[in-house]
Amino acid sequence: MPLDPHAKRLLNMLAAGGGDASQPLEVARLRKSFADLADLMDDRGAVVGAVESFDIPTKAGSLTMRRYQPADLAPDAAPTPALLYLHGGAWVFCDLDTHDGLCRALCQNGNLQVFAAGYRQAPEHKFPAPMEDATASLAWLVAHAGEFGVDARRIAIGGDSAGATLAIGACLAALAAAQPVPALQLLLCPKTDVAGRAPSRAAFATGYFLEDATIAWAVAQLCPEGTDLSDWRLSPLRAPSLQGMPPTMIHTAEFDPLRDEGHAFADRLRDAGVPVEVTCHAGLIHHFYGLTRAIPKARDAVKTIGARLGERLRA
Repeated sequence: MPLDPHAKRLLNMLAAGGGDASQPLEVARLRKSFADLADLMDDRGAVVGAVESFDIPTKAGSLTMRRYQPADLAPDAAPTPALLYLHGGAWVFCDLDTHDGLCRALCQNGNLQVFAAGYRQAPEHKFPAPMEDATASLAWLVAHAGEFGVDARRIAIGGDSAGATLAIGACLAALAAAQPVPALQLLLCPKTDVAGRAPSRAAFATGYFLEDATIAWAVAQLCPEGTDLSDWRLSPLRAPSLQGMPPTMIHTAEFDPLRDEGHAFADRLRDAGVPVEVTCHAGLIHHFYGLTRAIPKARDAVKTIGARLGERLRA
């Protein structure tokens, strides 16, 4: 299918305003660019109830958790399903605010509580700091589910791009520690193999929102020299075993350099006997779920993803 016309228009606009492509990538500039882009393109109109932020303790100190409640959640309601969400951004940029619209949409359309974790990021915090925070966030939510009216048996974990890497890693860490795994995984355009370079990464190396050079730069920001890039916390596609992982929903985009990694991870899950639903969104690009004000098809996709997530957690 050809590139979605709205996605194409957005890519052309970004290319026209992108400045000098020969300039080196800089952390502060990229963080500001994504914050500005989210202000313009992230539809934050989904109706939810209360939104609150608070800090939770970790071994490294603390991290911020943002909780989204459905609009009609009564104080005496039965325990609800919940989603622990880990935002993308190549482990370097994006934050709770850049993914606010997505979390609101998942909360509203899934009729579930969403807990978005503000994990530590590179280059200030190198590998494995983000992975440790993802694991700590999951353990905390499971332990404190009852305090927030959450059914601990119906907690899903999700993330997009590098956040999906963290979500998978938290599940694998729970398995390794003989701890309960989430009821479901939701992976949007997941990064699953830092050590490899799938065909789609070469096919869509430039001009499709996520640049190949940005991926390589981000890995260098995250990983100290000498890091084993095949470590399952970085490249869960290469984990020795995926047996025992939770049922998984994977959403890829046709024109995304990470597309093939998502499909390869789905294949490995199936081989391990894990139920998998895979949807490749025709005509769309990486981060489509955060560009919903510009791409109507992406907005519809997010609504469907949220509704299906809620349905699966209530099945």
